Amino acid sequence: MNPGLVETLVWIVSSAFRIAGVGAVICLDRTAWGQLMISRPLVAGTLTGAACGSAATGLLTGAALELLWLTELPVGSTIPTDDTMLTVLAAGLAATITARQPNPDPETTATLVFLLVIAAILLAPLSRRLDDAVRHRNRQLITDAETLLLAAAPHRAAAVHLRGLLHFWGYAFAALLGAGVVALAILPPLFTAIPTGIHALGPPLLTTVMLAGTASLLSGMHQRHAVAVFAGTALLTSLVWL
Repeated sequence: MNPGLVETLVWIVSSAFRIAGVGAVICLDRTAWGQLMISRPLVAGTLTGAACGSAATGLLTGAALELLWLTELPVGSTIPTDDTMLTVLAAGLAATITARQPNPDPETTATLVFLLVIAAILLAPLSRRLDDAVRHRNRQLITDAETLLLAAAPHRAAAVHLRGLLHFWGYAFAALLGAGVVALAILPPLFTAIPTGIHALGPPLLTTVMLAGTASLLSGMHQRHAVAVFAGTALLTSLVWL
């Protein structure tokens, strides 16, 4: 077998396992365990990017998706987009591909992040379906736990709770691993085929997406002075970073 092909396959599989391993743990923070806010796209993207070789790329990806999905809330029976899993996938792929390039320039990175952000948006309905499926599966565990409690077996009932946690982890790990392998096999050659001149459009396109997310966020602010507070916070943060 071609040594170059073997090396590429090892890179694809190992990178996909890294994304899935880190991402599945972060996804648990969304609802199943912890809720320490590391599941928010901004944090999840940065952590995943750091684990995959480029924290800056992960931060950029997470920031774009945070602005797009910050207003989605799990109110009542509504299941919002699984922004954590999609961010982990997009940030992990962007950071992994960027880290493998010898000298990645900002335009190329922005183009890659833009394409992955668009892909994440398109996958949003699928993420809701998958999330609904694992929640539906976990509803059966309530009946199992009640039956065990009535049978005076509280320790076994606690184990049922852990099974629910395992369901969330397994769903996230399997989804991220499968998507990671497919994406890493397809994206690098496709991205390489994009003419170099097109990469110059990456920064303005990504900026447009982030501005659209900001506009969506501001449109949902109805409290008095909310827009002024948001703008002031953004300006202060920019000055600190400078």
